[in-house]
Amino acid sequence: MASNPEASVLAALNATISLCESLGHEIVIEPNPVVGEHMFPAAEGIMLAPMTTLIAQVESVTGKRAEETGLLTKATIDMARYSQGLPQNAQQEGLAYFSRLTRDFAEFFETYDLWLTPTIPIETPANGYISHDTSFDLALQRNRQLLGYTMIANGIGAPAMSVPLFHSSETGLPIGSHFMAPPGADRMLYELAFELEMAQPWAQRWAPYSGMSLG
Repeated sequence: MASNPEASVLAALNATISLCESLGHEIVIEPNPVVGEHMFPAAEGIMLAPMTTLIAQVESVTGKRAEETGLLTKATIDMARYSQGLPQNAQQEGLAYFSRLTRDFAEFFETYDLWLTPTIPIETPANGYISHDTSFDLALQRNRQLLGYTMIANGIGAPAMSVPLFHSSETGLPIGSHFMAPPGADRMLYELAFELEMAQPWAQRWAPYSGMSLG
């Protein structure tokens, strides 16, 4: 599962719950049904396992180690080297995992209309939190941290939205509330978004250092 949300993010989530309840929606607290120790390796198997072929092609054509060719960025090479340590069937296992997760959430959505979580477990990270020169191990750790709640929608093909209902008292930046619906239920999300925005308008609330075009 995702990292536990920090206090201000949890407070925003609880405020979202209260807002939804005030609008007549029933909220049921459930444990996170996703185990991160299973999901992240599955996703990495799908996305990164094929990169072993990229390294092999570059080194075959140039006769040099990928690091010496100048053809790939350090981040790309780091991901490809990491992929070389994955099990041979990592991609197939990853696809099988998300197929099972799709079935699990189909059952979940037989009981519930939507799934509400934070968008990320921390407030908006500072610029450079993940950058081209971040070490691979740290970048992997932070990617897992930031994608823990939202990756699921991508993995099972479900519509989802991050709604900026509340803002940080420290930075003024929005803290997202993430709603996921069953595959094909996009309209339900739009209708909820309109309802939430009417109750808690955000269109005129600009974060510090926001930019806009007047042309």
